[in-house]
Amino acid sequence: MGKLLKESGLIPQRIYSSTAERARQTAVAVAEKLGYGGEIIYLDALYLAEPSAIVDVLKSVPDGIECVLVIGHNPGMEQLVQFLGHKTEPFPTAAVACIQLHIKQWIDLTPAVASELQSLYYP
Repeated sequence: MGKLLKESGLIPQRIYSSTAERARQTAVAVAEKLGYGGEIIYLDALYLAEPSAIVDVLKSVPDGIECVLVIGHNPGMEQLVQFLGHKTEPFPTAAVACIQLHIKQWIDLTPAVASELQSLYYP
């Protein structure tokens, strides 16, 4: 999936990952394939997180960062895609959703924000 993201030009400026071992392994492998040179930020808050907790993490993203990759767990990630992408789509392990958020600052992210599912990639 990291290679696919790189080929699609979707290289994150920041990667957040759950602290679970498999999520950590995924984060490292994806970052390597992407050629990502930044820090991977591991957060307990993403372990089995519900969409509201993931949104809280995203609200803390510094201004100036436009593309973020979150590595988490279902059902929270699938629910987040439904919540922000406004579509009910299956979201299996290792799937990647690209969601366009129409916000100026991450702190502005709320359930009412305009957003759309740009693309969905399956392994």
